Order: sequence, then C-alpha cells, then structure tokens
Amino acid sequence: MADTPAAARSGSGGEASSGGGSSGSSGSSSGSEDGCSNDGSSSSSSRGAEFECLAWLLQELGDAPEVRELVGDWELRAQALLDAAYDAGGVLDGAAGTAAGELLQPLLSEAFVTAHPDLFDGKVGPAVSRTVGCCCSEGFACFMGHVAAGLLALFLSEQLSAEVHEYVSALLAYMTTPSSRAAALLAAPGTECAVEALIAVATGEGEGEGQKRDDAVRLLTHLAAADAAAAARGARALLPEAVERVQSAADAGAASGGTAAAVATPLALVKRFVQHAPAAACATPGLLRAAIGLLVALGSNEWAAAREEAGAACVQLEADVAALLASLLGPASAFSNLAVGALAPRGALPRLLALLLSPDEDVRFDAGRCIAAVTITDAGGGALLKLPRAAVQLATAMRRAHADGEDPRKTQFCAASALASLANHRGRSEAQRVIKALTYASTAEGGAGSLLGALAGLAFASVDTVHDAGRSRWNMCAPAADLTMRMVQAATAEQLRVLRRSSLLAEACASALRHWPEDPGAKALPPTATNLVLVLAVLAGFDRGRMHGQGAGPPVSADDTAAARSALQGAPGLEAVLRRCLSLGRREASTTPALKPMLEAGKFLLRLPEVKAAATAAATQAAAPPAGSTAALAPAAAALPLPPAAAGERAVVQQPEPPAGSSGADGSLGSGAEAAAIQKVCGKCGNGAAEAPLLRCVACKAQYYCGDACATAHWPAHRKACKAARVAAAGQRSQP
Repeated sequence: MADTPAAARSGSGGEASSGGGSSGSSGSSSGSEDGCSNDGSSSSSSRGAEFECLAWLLQELGDAPEVRELVGDWELRAQALLDAAYDAGGVLDGAAGTAAGELLQPLLSEAFVTAHPDLFDGKVGPAVSRTVGCCCSEGFACFMGHVAAGLLALFLSEQLSAEVHEYVSALLAYMTTPSSRAAALLAAPGTECAVEALIAVATGEGEGEGQKRDDAVRLLTHLAAADAAAAARGARALLPEAVERVQSAADAGAASGGTAAAVATPLALVKRFVQHAPAAACATPGLLRAAIGLLVALGSNEWAAAREEAGAACVQLEADVAALLASLLGPASAFSNLAVGALAPRGALPRLLALLLSPDEDVRFDAGRCIAAVTITDAGGGALLKLPRAAVQLATAMRRAHADGEDPRKTQFCAASALASLANHRGRSEAQRVIKALTYASTAEGGAGSLLGALAGLAFASVDTVHDAGRSRWNMCAPAADLTMRMVQAATAEQLRVLRRSSLLAEACASALRHWPEDPGAKALPPTATNLVLVLAVLAGFDRGRMHGQGAGPPVSADDTAAARSALQGAPGLEAVLRRCLSLGRREASTTPALKPMLEAGKFLLRLPEVKAAATAAATQAAAPPAGSTAALAPAAAALPLPPAAAGERAVVQQPEPPAGSSGADGSLGSGAEAAAIQKVCGKCGNGAAEAPLLRCVACKAQYYCGDACATAHWPAHRKACKAARVAAAGQRSQP
C-alpha cells in the first residue's frame, strides 16, 4: 500500500514525492496529525490498522458541530458504513465505497474547506486517505466516483491557503498511484476536463506558479500512466519547456546544486512521457540532444566540482538521464537508430562506459541497457570497438556486479549482451580481439574467478523460477552461452584447461541446457541450445578441432574433464534434451551445414557413461516408492540434481561432512563449511540429514538443501546471507 499524504508531503518535488512508498506501509507515522499509528506490518494487519484509524476519524468528525450541521445524519450513516466494512473484514466493497463517498463528499466542497481548513487538514483529508486504504478495487472506483470531482476542484481553487493546497495535492498524488487508481479518477463523473485543467495550471495559463505548477505536472504524469490520450496531450503541452530546461542544465556555467534540484522535475517529466507517450515525446524538438548533452555534462570537471554541493541529486540525475536514453535507444523508439549516431560524436559512449562502475545500481543498469542497445547496430558496435578498453570496461562491470552479489539480470546481463554483440561484429579482427581479451581475463582468475562466475550466473539465472518463467527467462543465458562458446574456440591449450576445470561453468551450462523450455511446435534449434551443447561437449573432452573440421587434437586428461563429467552425472533429464537437440538439428543440417559440429558434439555427450548414469538414476527415482518410504531414500539421493541457484550464481552440490568443532572460537559461524557443520538442515523445509541426504549451496557452502525445489524456493530469503558468507570467505582467503 502506498504512503498516505501525510508522509508524501514531507518529500521533495518530482516523482520522489508522488506518494508512492514501500509495500506494507499504512501511511502516517506514529503520532501523526490524524492520531493513527503505522506499525509497518503485513498487508492484512496494515489494512486492519487503516480501518481502526478510519473508524476513529469518522467518530471525531461526527463530534464536530460543523460536520453535524452540514450532514445531519452523519452518526447513523457512519455507523452503518463501519458495520458493513467490519463484516467484510475491514474492507470497503463497492456498496461501502459508494456510501463512504456520499458521506465525505459534502466535506470536500470549496466553501466548507475554505471555512474550516484546520478540520480538513486534520480530519477530513486523513479520513479520505484511510478510506482509500480500506477499499478493494471495486470499492475504490465507487468511492472515487463521488470524491474525485471535489478534490480536483479544490486543487484548482485559488481560495485555499498554501498549506491546504499542499495537502490536497499530496492526497491526489496518493490517489492516482498506481495507474489503476489514476484511471478511476479519469472515469469519475465531473473529471472529463481534468487533463486540460491540469495542463492550464502546469503551463501557467491559470496563474499556476511555483509549487502549484510542479504539483500539476506531477499529477499529469500519473494520469499519463493510465491513459494514452492523456499522455499524448500532456506531452505536446509540457515537453517543449521541459526539454528546454534539461538543455539549459547542460550549458556551460550551469553546474550547481540548485541546477541539479531544478532540473529533476522536468527530467522526470520527460522520462515519464517518453515511457507512456513515446510518439508524442519523440516528436519534441531537441529531446535527444538535450538528454545526451546532460549526460556528457554530468561527467565534466565543472559538474564534478558541484557534486559536493548537489550530493545525491547528481546521482539521481545520472540515473534519470541514463534511464531516459535507454528508453530512447529501445527498439520501439523512433530515436533508436538516430540516437546511436548521435552518441558517438558527442563523447557519450565513454561516459556510459564510466557509469557502468557507478556506485548506484540503477545507474549501472540503465547505462548497461544503453550500451547493449548501441551495440546491436553495426554502427554502434563499430563505434564502441574504436574506444580503447571498451571490452575491458564491460568485463570489469560484469566482474564487479557479480562480486557484489548484484542480480545477474541487470548489469551483468547488459554487459554480457554488449560483449556478445561486439564478439559477433562484422569487423572480424576487432571481434576476435574482444574474445581473446575476455578469454585471457577469465582464465587468469582461475576456474572460480568472478568473470567466469558472472557468465555462470547468467546461465543459472535462466532457470530461476522464482523471478521469471518460460522462454523469456531461459533467454537470459543467451549472451553467456555465446561468449563461452567463442572463448572455448579461441582459448589456448592452457586456457582451455582452466575452463575445463571450472566446475561452476560446467554446472551452469548443464543446468541451463537441462531446463531448455520444450516447444512442441519448434522447427529450428535455438542458437543458445547449440552453443550450450558445444561448450558442454568440449568441457567434457570433445575435440574442439572437430568444430572447424580440423584434425584430431591431443588427448584430454581425465583430471581436466572431471568437473564437466561430474556436472553431467548430476543433470537428470539431460539425455532427453540432447536427443531433442539432435532431432531438431538433423532437420536443419541439410540447409545449415554449421550445425554439423553440434550434431557430433551431441552424439559424443550421449555416449558418455555419466549422461547415461544420470538418465538411469532419474528413471530409478521416478519409479521409487512414494516419499516417506525408507527404501526410496538411497536411489533418490543418487539422482538429486545439481540445482541451479535462484537468481543467478548458485548451485547446490554434495559436500563431505565438515569436521566437528570447526566453528569459531567464540561460538560464531566462521567459514561457509563451519556454518554448514552447525546448520545441517534444509534451509527451506527444515529436514535434517536423517530424513534425506542434503546438498549445499556451492557459492557460500553455508546452507544445506534437500534439492532443486527447496534451493530455488528459498533463494529470496537466502540471497543476503549467501552474499555475506561469500564476502567473509573472500576476506579470509585474502589474509596472509
């Protein structure tokens, strides 16, 4: 539930003060003017607190002589409303929402509010916001049908004090987020001209100056999210001036804390309208030039000197302008091709690369989105390849994001996508240089390095059923599979040996391929599946020379392929996926000769005893007695998969029992292995080793699981602890 107006009013301008807040908040803080507290508890108890506050406020209003004079039967109607809501668990349905709207509507007239501003600010306004907090979707629409016109008239009134107007503005902002609420306002009787009236205030035609103009702009952005026509009208009326203000912030001599604060609202406005009215926004003259100009200016020495004064405002500007450019560079934008050509000559590409290492996660992500969009085109990829160390900066961004435990679907995915595009660029010599540099950097760290970890993390993220589902989720591993396949091809003998000995890489590839979404209607083999088959086969000992029709290479030692063979043995269901790959590949082989190496690699994998053993174990597990039978435990344990870790970089593997007494001297948990010795129970269901053999997280080695399902389901709760354990372990390893 979003924050109520009492909380929203304390914010500053722009989107930050729109009334949106953290989930579960019930509004004003303890000791607020409406006499109600907020304990920040779960949604059900929060709604109960909302209802208690509403009941108190309605009783207080009923005790006010001004209210009794205006609404003679207030007490009777209020009690009937509360009784109905109480019977429904504190929720106002359609009938109750209508009753609440009819009850409060007279108190929202301009005459009443002007005569009793303190009562409105202290009781009427909070009662409106608490009613919203108690309404279901239908109840809110019915309630809005009776109060929206009155609130809008109050906002437009010139008779109210600045304090009352501030409260009305915050109340409307709260009642128009999310977009479903804004749609209810636009559908309410008497609000047919709401957009035009707000535009008049925002553009100064209705004597709307200063704060009131900013408030009108904020409300228009909320309405734009709910209605395309409103978004287009608002964009045409507001964006020319907003773009001009953004451009002026990039001018020489403009850098200051005041400028950073002043440009925040117009930049947020432009960003919102580009999102909700792209055609109208992109037709605004100078939009692209202004966005690029501000991006480059924020990296100048002049703005660097102003950062101490501007503080967090500069970081927010970087985040907003990077997000704006990412939208303008998107495939649906009219600027997608034009923007790529405009970025290079103005020095924006080096600036975007620098932002990949920003301390702000949102800035890094949006900068990565921009670079990934740029590299899709030949012109953009060529421009980036001309920059010294561009590939190194992308790899560094991946490495740092992985080491920091960042969601792999963000900066790591964007950077990997950009690197994959560069590796496939038609400028073959430059593309080969990128792959060789990436291979060298990955193998120099060793098989457990953060760069290989980032690539493996993307493969693991492709099977993260907690956050995503289906083919869009699985496509997360596409750039990682492409880059890894090219690294395997380009690696020297020693580098290939390092790659083959990386258990994390082998487990990730096996897991991603095993979870390839089945599509009965598929007629072609996805390139990602082809790459994963080739990588797995080479890691398991397949002669990579056969990928290019070359002669046989030197034999591969069993030690070098042990990691991949172990990963294959722990991947039940992989045999069926390989056969599906071969079936699709054979259909295309006559027209796509490049698939021949994949067919040979797939056959090689199917002949391996580890793949056959995994298939046999899976069949045994499927035929085992029901859960709970003692006889079922042993074969089931043998067939447990190496589950992908949710969100990207974890897998669960069988580990030996750590020695007893390995905790710290003070009784605290030390390394991951020490923690495991104490907490040898499944992190999700609580089962111990007596119930079933346990596996543990390969990243932190501090948490045990029954298997794939428990590891995936527990990941949201385990993420922070996993990161902390890895950071602690890394610190111990770095000590002399």
